[in-house]
Amino acid sequence: MAMSACNKQTQEEQKPEQFEDAFNTSQELQEKAVADSGFANSEEYRSQMENASIEMSKKTFNMNENEKMLLEFEVSLKKLKQYTDQLKQHPELSKDASFMGKVQVKAAKVRELQQSLKKVNLTLLEKEKFSELCHQ
Repeated sequence: MAMSACNKQTQEEQKPEQFEDAFNTSQELQEKAVADSGFANSEEYRSQMENASIEMSKKTFNMNENEKMLLEFEVSLKKLKQYTDQLKQHPELSKDASFMGKVQVKAAKVRELQQSLKKVNLTLLEKEKFSELCHQ
């Protein structure tokens, strides 16, 4: 019995990372679909997007909408930071239209989530988390 309690705790600890993986997969699929209309209309795209959506739902089934948005905001910020760090390390990427398009999409997603979170009624704990994320 102690073993199953331990496993449950491990699963709980992995959820944000697993959500992040599924979220990033869905974002990459969407980027590929924008660049390739053949892929966008394919069964492969629909199937992979459905799988990513199911995984994200599994990892957030016990969260309320605000918690889900905060998690998505956190993951989106992290991904945007990875792109901006790459840009700082390799300034020549600013001339790469494909790369800069991805940065703009990531930034737009962050802004969209930030605006949505400003409009919802967050609990004190959620407000603290949101403020902490905004000031990273």
